[in-house]
Amino acid sequence: MRGTPARGFMLLLIAMAYAPVYTTSGEAGGYGRRPGGSALDQSVSFVSTLVVENRAFPMFGVLFGYGLVMLVEGGRRRGLSEQENRRILRRRSLWLLVFGTVHTVLAYTAEILAAYGVAGLTIGLLVFKPHLKLGRILAILAPIYLATSLVMMSVLVADGDSLVHPGYATAEDWILRLVGIVVGPLANTVMFPMFVFVVIGIWAARKRLLDRPADNAPLLKRLAVMGVSVSLAGALPLALAGAGVIGVGDVVGKAGAVGVALAVWSIGVLAARVLDAEGGQGPAETLLRRLVYKGSRPRGSTRRHQLPPPYSSAV
Repeated sequence: MRGTPARGFMLLLIAMAYAPVYTTSGEAGGYGRRPGGSALDQSVSFVSTLVVENRAFPMFGVLFGYGLVMLVEGGRRRGLSEQENRRILRRRSLWLLVFGTVHTVLAYTAEILAAYGVAGLTIGLLVFKPHLKLGRILAILAPIYLATSLVMMSVLVADGDSLVHPGYATAEDWILRLVGIVVGPLANTVMFPMFVFVVIGIWAARKRLLDRPADNAPLLKRLAVMGVSVSLAGALPLALAGAGVIGVGDVVGKAGAVGVALAVWSIGVLAARVLDAEGGQGPAETLLRRLVYKGSRPRGSTRRHQLPPPYSSAV
C-alpha cells in the first residue's frame, strides 16, 4: 500500500478544490473570480487558487501518459501482439468515456475521466510509435495550448459570475448535464494542456524515471523544483486577479495603463540586456532556430553566428 497517504492527500485537495463549486451563494470565488464573504473566505480563495485549483491536473496527466506505456509494455511481456495491445488501449479509453459520461450526468459536469478517454484514443497512440521524437510533438502542442490557456484565463477573469454547478431540480439543470457530456471532455483536452502532460508522461516512461527513481534522483529533483515553480507562477495571475490586485481595467485610466506598459517593457529590456551580456538568446529565439536549422549546422561547429537568423531583423 505504498503511496496510500499521498493518494489520500491528493483526494483531499481534489475535494477542497471542487467543493466550492457546489455552493449556491454565487460568492465562492476561485479561478480568478472575486469571492464574497469574510476576509477568511477571501484568504482561502487566494490560497486555493494558488496551490489547489487545477494544481494536481498536470501530475495526473503525466501519470496517465506513464501508465499508457506501462499498459502496453505489460501486454508485450505477456506475449500480446501490437494489434491486441491497440485493442486493449482502445477498449480502456472507450470505457473511460463511458464512466466519464455517467459521472457527468450524476455528479460533476466538468469531470476528467472522459478527457482521459479522449487522450487515450488520440495522443495515447504515440506509445506505438517509439520512432517519433516527443520533443517535436511538444514543440507543436505547447504554443497551441499557450494561446488557448491565455484565452481561458482572460474569460475567467472577465466573467464576474461565480462558478455554480447545475443541480438536479430543473430541466435546465439536466440540459446542462447532458451538454457537459460533450463539452466537458473537449474543454479538458483543448482548453487545458492535457495532451502536453500525457506526452511528458510517455517521455518519462521511456526514460524509466519512476521505475528506477534512485538512478534518476537528480533529474527527478530538478523536475520537481521546476514543476512546482511553473505551477505557482502560472497560478499567481489568477490568484491576484481573484484578490483584486490585477485585472484593474476598471480602476486605472489612460495614465495607469501606459504605466503598466512601460513597466512590462522595462522588464523585457532588462532581461534582453542580461541575455546579451551573457551571449545568450531568448527561449523562443533558441527554440525557433533549432526548429528552423535542424541538421543544418556544420559538423564540429558551435559558433552561433555561422547560422543566419531565421527572420530579418530589419524593420
